Amino acid sequence: MGHEASVISLYLSSDHREYAENLAQDTFEKYQNVQGHYRNLLSSHVIGRYGEMGAYLFFNHRQIECYPYFSNIEYDSLCDINTKLGRCEVKTWNPDFWQDWGRAVSVAQMPYLEKKADFILWCTASEENSLINVRVHGWNTIEDMKVRPPLMTGPADKQVNNYQVQIEEMRSLDYLRRPQEIQ
Repeated sequence: MGHEASVISLYLSSDHREYAENLAQDTFEKYQNVQGHYRNLLSSHVIGRYGEMGAYLFFNHRQIECYPYFSNIEYDSLCDINTKLGRCEVKTWNPDFWQDWGRAVSVAQMPYLEKKADFILWCTASEENSLINVRVHGWNTIEDMKVRPPLMTGPADKQVNNYQVQIEEMRSLDYLRRPQEIQ
């Protein structure tokens, strides 16, 4: 399994940032009155879109063919990014919440996730000197998540029953170059 040493850090261009923020506004407006698996806040949509944009750039920098389904709101039921390695779901947190609440998928979301994705890319995103820094920390297969015992995570006022991997249980980004690893 992986560790934090293999974290890849990418900065979004102003165009990528603006694009991600516009996508976040669109999805927030579409889902603002829908009870989701987590808090349905504009800021949550924004950080998620930053992570998806960063993940897309990560795959491009590694010359891994991919298609960003996240870029079209009509493809919400599909994985975030379809790659030659498999179908990728991107999960992103503010770094302040990474240690305690990151690397998690809600138990209620898992049936939908396992139909549309093969693996999850774990990210954090934050603003640094007016730039958005997306850190890609690691990844896990859907099966890695499903074998975990669920636990309650999140802020005290909004606990969620999640499958969560510990930092040392993430798979290393070094092994996200070979399709046979996504099994």
